[in-house]
Parts: sequence; structure tokens; C-alpha cells
Amino acid sequence: MRREVFGDEHPAVAGDLLLLARIFVQLGRADEARTAIDEADRIATAGLPEGHQLRADISALHADLHSR
Repeated sequence: MRREVFGDEHPAVAGDLLLLARIFVQLGRADEARTAIDEADRIATAGLPEGHQLRADISALHADLHSR
């Protein structure tokens, strides 16, 4: 991941966590997907403006995971 380069709170890390969450979903590992998407959501909310595409993508997967 990009944590080593950009730090834990950089939006690029949120993007990586979104991808990781999607992989966990495909593998049937919903708990791990929820953990990854929750962290991605926290980082993106703190570092990106409302309406940013990454925030929208995270929000959509977040809602889907938490409705299961």
C-alpha cells in the first residue's frame, strides 16, 4: 500500500482500501471488507471534499456491506 509513501491519512490510501474491500467482497470475506471500507470512509471523509468520486464509490460499497 501507499501508507509508507503518503502516510496513513492520505486519500490514496483510502483508494487502496476501497480496492482491498472489493477483493474481500469477491472472496466472501465480508467482515474484513467492512473493516477496510470503514477505514477508507474515515480517511476519505477527512481528506476529500463532499461529492468527490472516491467518496461516492466508498459510500456505495459501505452502504452495500452494512446492509448485509
